[in-house]
Amino acid sequence: MTASERNCVRLSRWPTVAAWASAAGEARVERSPHGNEDVLVVDGIHLVAPLDPDAEAARLGEESDADHEELWAFGLGEGRAIHRLLERRGLRRLHVVGLSQRATKATLDHLDAPWRDDPRVLFHAPNEVSAGSFASSRGAHVLASAELRLAEPSALRDTILLELAAPLQARWLEGARAARAQRASDNAARFSSDGDVRALFGTRSGAHAVVAGGGPSLVPVVSGVPRSEILLVAVSTALAPLEKVGVIPDVAVMVDAHPLLRAHLEALERPEALARVPLVYAADLDPRRAAHLALPGYAEALPRRGELFCSGTVAHAAIDLAVKMGAAVVRFAGIDLAYPSDTTHAAGAALARPRTPIGMEVESVRGGAVRTDLNFLGYLRDLERYLQRHPRVRFVNGSLERTPKKGKINAKPRKERK
Repeated sequence: MTASERNCVRLSRWPTVAAWASAAGEARVERSPHGNEDVLVVDGIHLVAPLDPDAEAARLGEESDADHEELWAFGLGEGRAIHRLLERRGLRRLHVVGLSQRATKATLDHLDAPWRDDPRVLFHAPNEVSAGSFASSRGAHVLASAELRLAEPSALRDTILLELAAPLQARWLEGARAARAQRASDNAARFSSDGDVRALFGTRSGAHAVVAGGGPSLVPVVSGVPRSEILLVAVSTALAPLEKVGVIPDVAVMVDAHPLLRAHLEALERPEALARVPLVYAADLDPRRAAHLALPGYAEALPRRGELFCSGTVAHAAIDLAVKMGAAVVRFAGIDLAYPSDTTHAAGAALARPRTPIGMEVESVRGGAVRTDLNFLGYLRDLERYLQRHPRVRFVNGSLERTPKKGKINAKPRKERK
């Protein structure tokens, strides 16, 4: 009987896990050339620490409170920490959640795993547990972090990564609070005299809106939609690329005060063409229609203005503005939240440049994989939650549009997908 056949028998209690693990792509599996030769190396990643894997397993076990009757193990970690947890007398149930198909298959194929036969164990594929299970089990879980490096794209993987980064992000936001408040104070005179973004709310009821971000998919999508029929809300990074194809937005949105982002406005060849376009800006910037953002530091800025959703990217605020203006359909253009073709911005954007390839990937709109980073993952998951809170609005991912050959743009967009 082959290892795969043995796995099918031993995983019969968990058919979803069996199917998930068996679908793993080809992986290079080796024994570690360092320290403990029994340690597995999958595609160049040690699944556990090679010098003293048992000490690592003991330390991981200590990270969970000893009095819990129900524990979670995220990632197999060769089963070493799992074995430690099962030694606890008071343990009644242990959830084991695979994070990487390749790591899980390698562990099951090459190592004995008696923990699978323990009746207290419930084995899960990542799509069988909620994305928030890692956070909700705080104090009652262990994490085989090496498998995050090998984990395929999933909501669970992204949630774990973002949860681990949350304390650092919170410290950064808190550290930026004072600087943001100071910029808002310096801008108080203009902020007080400018209009309120609420004047735009409800002005385009039932509209078909396109929200233009600065990502590489921007121009083909915008060029493929009849301009006269849409409400076009553009973020600052999209203004120069749109100008180069002769497209003027109905509203522009800018929320980031970083000096580099001024380059997107300075790149405009005919800024006077935008003179009549409302520019919605955050309290600590210096253009025209004032808005608060749902971020630390804005609540203290006075006078109070209409609030736009933002979880770190101007695209969030632009989408929320389109919704609050009354759009019934919101199509995304250039809101890639990834690096298609390993590029950062649409052609013609001030800061467009090749992106050094990185290891993190996310599922693309066509079902493949596209490179991304932790910031984009956070923006993506927060945007997904925002969309769920607005079930009456139809959101369409414009990146599904394809650019026909010879550079011609089809004016009739392909069938929309929610």
